[in-house]
Amino acid sequence: MHRRPLAGAKSAREAEDAERRGAFVAGVKGRMKKAEEGDVRKRKRDLVSPIKENVVKVIEHCSEAIKQLQHSSPREVHHAVSQFSHHLEQAWHNLRLLRRHFEDEEREAVTEMIALVENIRKNIARNIHKKVPRRVDKNWHNTVDPVVKAIEEVRRDSGVLFKQLEKLHR
Repeated sequence: MHRRPLAGAKSAREAEDAERRGAFVAGVKGRMKKAEEGDVRKRKRDLVSPIKENVVKVIEHCSEAIKQLQHSSPREVHHAVSQFSHHLEQAWHNLRLLRRHFEDEEREAVTEMIALVENIRKNIARNIHKKVPRRVDKNWHNTVDPVVKAIEEVRRDSGVLFKQLEKLHR
């Protein structure tokens, strides 16, 4: 003989099952949201890391150029200047690509970084490229003092750019 469950018992069991399903779905959604946030952070890190590497190389080549200026090595100075100009140009291109991936405040921050890189590039064109003497003369240190100051300014601005990239990365 088959017994029918009471109507109240069936609805209580269904309510418990619905509650368990709701808790399960909420847990899955929470885990999915955390995983998605982790993916977004990883994607940002992957997009920002080549730019950070370029900026670090700019800073290193600036230090190298200053050292070579103090050692009166014009050939090595020109090489270091061309290297940090090249890496700065790569950072500029990568920032432009990065801007496509962001919206709102992050996009504005990247636009400000692009403007900073453009100002650094103008500074290099005006105060460094044509100002490094080709030959060593008696007034070498007096001749290269403004160039050293301009390179130090580029290095400082590159440090500011690196800090802005760190803020964007978080």
